Amino acid sequence: MKRLLAAALLVSVFAAAIYGLIATYQERRYRGFVDQGEAALAQNDIPTAIKAFSGAISLQPESMLGYLKRGESHRRRGELDAALTDLRHAAELGPQATRPLDPLGDVHIALK
Repeated sequence: MKRLLAAALLVSVFAAAIYGLIATYQERRYRGFVDQGEAALAQNDIPTAIKAFSGAISLQPESMLGYLKRGESHRRRGELDAALTDLRHAAELGPQATRPLDPLGDVHIALK
């Protein structure tokens, strides 16, 4: 019985370690996509920025930052409908955040 309990404990520890490694790896990849997108925006390479922020969104679809940055990129490119969609989604994901509101207002003004 003790061996079974020890084996179950060992498997649990191993599973937790694997989960931690995967989560860290995913977070690093997400941050890498965001950093790539920001670097592309700094060089005014909007298509590359949009692609990088889309990669970040695919890894963490519940995170506001990817939608916010991609929405701002679409706005800079003049794709106002796509910008509106992303910025609205960013505002929904972060209802307490004020960052999406200013660019969202700018898009609304540009559309009307």
